[in-house]
Amino acid sequence: MSDYESDPESCIFCTISSGQDPNASILHSDDDVVCFWDIYPAAPQHYLVVPKKHIVNCAALDKHDVSLDQRADQRLLFCSRLGFHLPKFTSVGHLHLHVLAPARMC
Repeated sequence: MSDYESDPESCIFCTISSGQDPNASILHSDDDVVCFWDIYPAAPQHYLVVPKKHIVNCAALDKHDVSLDQRADQRLLFCSRLGFHLPKFTSVGHLHLHVLAPARMC
């Protein structure tokens, strides 16, 4: 297993998405995704959106996976920057979308 992969049993984002981390600041949760505050914010509003299904990274997505950009609330996207880390630059081996607001251009 490489540095950026993780086992679902020990994955912090799996723990958060299953509701087992009492310290997580959950903003939204449904059957497919969970959104919570990033613990190391890079903007006044910095959220992570993660699928509840353990997907290692964006390279592991296939056509059967939920598209996070289609699930995102349009109000959340206004004046925001969105981004995934690519493998090798991934700190947690669970796919997560960064949502940072406000974007500098707003």
